[in-house]
Amino acid sequence: MFFLTSQEVESALHRFRDIEINECENGDSLFSKYGPGNIINGIDKPYERFSDYENLLCKYWNDDPEKYKIIHKGTPFYFLAWTAYDLRNFEKALFYMDAAISEDKKNSSEWMKEPAAKSFFWLELPEVAQRVTEDIRFVLKNEIKRFNTISNITPFTIEDFIEKFVRVLITGEPKYRTIVTSFFTFLLEFKERVQELEIRSTEGGSVEPFITHLFKGGVVFESLLKIFYKGSTLPNIYKKPQFKKDFLKRVVSSANTLNKVYAAISTENMQTAFDTTTQIRNTTGHNLVWDDIFSATNYKDLYRQEINAIFYIIVKKFL
Repeated sequence: MFFLTSQEVESALHRFRDIEINECENGDSLFSKYGPGNIINGIDKPYERFSDYENLLCKYWNDDPEKYKIIHKGTPFYFLAWTAYDLRNFEKALFYMDAAISEDKKNSSEWMKEPAAKSFFWLELPEVAQRVTEDIRFVLKNEIKRFNTISNITPFTIEDFIEKFVRVLITGEPKYRTIVTSFFTFLLEFKERVQELEIRSTEGGSVEPFITHLFKGGVVFESLLKIFYKGSTLPNIYKKPQFKKDFLKRVVSSANTLNKVYAAISTENMQTAFDTTTQIRNTTGHNLVWDDIFSATNYKDLYRQEINAIFYIIVKKFL
């Protein structure tokens, strides 16, 4: 532990053992007293703060798993998400914020008004993690603006996206929340991958971060389609008459190399977006050993084709 002394940890365990679990405020007060919190206006020791929260939760779980399951953990999950975001570990950030939503839903019918949903998903500016919300809004808004300029469909806003897509999946079947968290992770990780390409060795090296990131975009794309069309694979979905009516008569599904996938990008229309994303999904899903075509410019082009494909589905089927 970094912020908590061994005596404070013991005190926290005694408090956990003695606390009566009859309302969610008891859990909030427990974690407010012993959690390190976070800095509102800047980043300060995010690793240490994250570690203390996670270690404290592990100690509670090991001490009394059944009590741990019942006690309200919205507060520590929120701070775990916030500090993970400060660490630029977006996958953990979205995981723990979604966990905070689960805790809020378990304990309150007003969960949609709680900070977890408002900060990371509704993207309303909260009193605490405002800088995180502003950052996500900035990234998302820029991608929507870019898409609106290249697509030939009716423009949409970030408010449309939140109200008609994010809220629908977050408040609907729990399994669909994974699509939202994966999309936001995909969106936020892009800057990290580009930076890695810009500063990596001139001799190249592992392409694993770029392959797995692009694969995630392809899976988000596929998962959205599977909400509306039955089919075990993308080629099966593309044969469906309703898909052809909604989108395209034909989608090119396979490519032998990533270089061929990239070379086929000629425009930013729906056809190119679906072809490129499908080929990325199929190639990256079966092998990590691919031709290293990655430069920052190439990567941006591939990523934006996937974002375009995802947005085309969202506009057509949700908005």
